[in-house]
Amino acid sequence: AQAMTVLPPNSSLIPYINMIVSYMNAEDKKHFLESVVSAGVRNEHHIRFAAYQALDMGYPEIAAILFERIVIWDHREFLSAAAANINSGEWDAAAEIMNTITTVVWPFITDNDVILQYRILETLRRNQSLGKVPESYVDSIREKVESYGLPTENLTLNIGLLCTASPKELESQNE
Repeated sequence: AQAMTVLPPNSSLIPYINMIVSYMNAEDKKHFLESVVSAGVRNEHHIRFAAYQALDMGYPEIAAILFERIVIWDHREFLSAAAANINSGEWDAAAEIMNTITTVVWPFITDNDVILQYRILETLRRNQSLGKVPESYVDSIREKVESYGLPTENLTLNIGLLCTASPKELESQNE
């Protein structure tokens, strides 16, 4: 709320801040997130905020619906949407999303995103749900993860990894 005093009255950030404040003040966070879905919110910043909150709060079905509404996705949103679909049991949808990642040339991907991408792909592979994702692509991502000195066996997919700061923290969360 302090940001409101610094911003000019016509700032495009004010509606976004209002949404965050409304969410923080909501007694029933799930109901708030469901209202974002039912209201058909179109602002991508609002949708992203709600999608990540739904993912963080353990409502993957809501998160998956919201991620589908994002028009311009970055690499992290593909990963988040795939993770939400996996946690909702929507294996085919998750595999389709991950297949899309393989067809895009990404100018910059963080180490954390590579590690998370590998965990998602391995989760799909373990559940025989890779779809059209080439095994060679999964192997190339595994090699990148190994080059970081991190384990590639018996990994778990933890939605919280979407917010982890470093690959070393990722490694400790798998132990």
